[in-house]
Amino acid sequence: VSGIFVRGGGPDQNLFILDEAPVYNPSHLFGFFSTFNNDAVKNVELFKAGFPAQYGGKLSSVIDVQLNEGNRKHWAATGGVGLISSRLTVEGPIVKDKISFIVSGRRTYADLITSAINRANERPEGGGTRIPDYYFYDLNAKFNADLGPNDRLYVSGYFGRDVFDFKDERFSFNFNWGNATVTARWNHVFNPKLFSNTTFTFSDYQYNVGSRFGDFEFSLGSGIRDLNLKNDYGWFPNDDHNVRFGWNAVHHTFDVNSLRFGSDNGEFDLEAGNQYTALEMAAYANDEWNITPLLALNTGLRLSGFVSDGKFYAGLEPRLALRYSLLDNLSLKASYTRMYQYIHLVTNSAATLPTDVWYPSTRRVRPQYSDQVSLGVNYALGKNWFFSAEGFHKWLGNQIDFRDGAQLIANDNLDEEFVFGTGRSYGAELYLEKKLGKVSGWLGYTLSWAERTFPDIDNGRPFRPRYDRRHDISVVLMWQASKRITFSAVWVFNTGNAFSLPEGRFNFFDQNGIPNLDLSTGTFYELNLAPLYSARNKFRLPSYHRLDLNMVWKLSKPEKRFQSDLTLSIFNVYDRRNPFFIFYDLLDDNADGAPDRVVPKVVSLFPILPTVTFNFSF
Repeated sequence: VSGIFVRGGGPDQNLFILDEAPVYNPSHLFGFFSTFNNDAVKNVELFKAGFPAQYGGKLSSVIDVQLNEGNRKHWAATGGVGLISSRLTVEGPIVKDKISFIVSGRRTYADLITSAINRANERPEGGGTRIPDYYFYDLNAKFNADLGPNDRLYVSGYFGRDVFDFKDERFSFNFNWGNATVTARWNHVFNPKLFSNTTFTFSDYQYNVGSRFGDFEFSLGSGIRDLNLKNDYGWFPNDDHNVRFGWNAVHHTFDVNSLRFGSDNGEFDLEAGNQYTALEMAAYANDEWNITPLLALNTGLRLSGFVSDGKFYAGLEPRLALRYSLLDNLSLKASYTRMYQYIHLVTNSAATLPTDVWYPSTRRVRPQYSDQVSLGVNYALGKNWFFSAEGFHKWLGNQIDFRDGAQLIANDNLDEEFVFGTGRSYGAELYLEKKLGKVSGWLGYTLSWAERTFPDIDNGRPFRPRYDRRHDISVVLMWQASKRITFSAVWVFNTGNAFSLPEGRFNFFDQNGIPNLDLSTGTFYELNLAPLYSARNKFRLPSYHRLDLNMVWKLSKPEKRFQSDLTLSIFNVYDRRNPFFIFYDLLDDNADGAPDRVVPKVVSLFPILPTVTFNFSF
């Protein structure tokens, strides 16, 4: 599944929060759509360094999303109907000025388009490049009510799922993933300087993979469910201090390697899997202190703990961030952060399509930790231009990977296949934005390096993880052609993922005559052929890049209550077939029942996709 990679960290090292509930996979359409529906979102905060002490449990970033609370005055609706997706949001008062709600849903149907393209490209002799079928749907809902002059109750929920399906002549692949969250929060105001939030959240994430190779079929799944109780306080002793403190406790349940592997004739049938539970706790205090009008200091301390498998871990996490204004439009910032992470998304980095397993810290698996320092500068040129630059260096400990040749199927002691090492990442981020005028937009560029070192991999030589991306570029341009017509363009580029490619093969004889499946590559081989790998992640997929164009034509005047527009979009304008993963087909050229050669095949994501959407609000 697509992940977000921040400053050399893995996809599991980012904390995504939706109304206080963690979301374990934050993207639809492999990153093209966000899990968070813009029509339902009230506010988003992003932290990549200088993390406040109330956030913990992950090493690389925090994205804190708050949903809209619903219109308390009158009913309103926002939506859109398009060729690829449709959405609808409805909000309004249940009791005017006291109780309100909002409900927002989306559904894509790109799978109908890709299926039609695949049928058009079918050849009588077989073959041809097929495009995977894909769709997603999600639903957000929130209810809030005043319980009195000093008390308010919030209840919100989210449910979403993605479904991906790919079929070839000899190979089929399906996976789906989904999140479900529920939040109940009670806000109480003690006095103008002190308030509290008592919050209960439920979060459930499930990930399932299924494949068919010849007459054999397998499915593999993982998941994590959380029950979280937390109590946060905000205290404002004076105008110069903003103090936050609190605690939380989370009960985790992990489903690990829920597996079924069998044959169509029923002669071979295997099921396996484990379930683990854990308790994670934390207490924190944080102070935002304006020392002078030019100097601000953010200090915090977090104490975290974790209990699982009869083992207790604890970590002390100091936080420090400093901001100094040299001029009215020029400021410097610096920060240091220590973070601990007790739950792990263990990914087979040797594969182009990862095998993901959520796993707790145990007697054998120690918590990950990181130390990060960063230094940056912000510069504003008038009200129109803004520039920022920031350098960072991050050190990572107790990183986890699968050993070479790991046995992933039907293994009830999966942690015996783990290896442990260290990592580091460093680089620089540049950002330039033009805010005003008929032409506006921004440019972002990141140059970074990431590496991992494991004594049990490649004889301890450092290697690049999958998510090492040397270059990452985003360009966004918007042109206000008239009062009613706006054009925009988005171009993205990033270095291709590192992966391992077999450079040879060797023959063997299986005395049991049991078919073999190399899950790290998705390769099924019957009796006498297996791939041979060299160094870990020695190769790279081609770079990813695409251009999207958009035109918005406002159909109604600004003073009208009913607003509407027509949006014309072209996704992937120059039809770049960006590779998503590689699978290996086994060919029997001699027709003797034994594979003779391995042929890699690339599976790409979406081709050029034009679409029209009618948007409305009232």
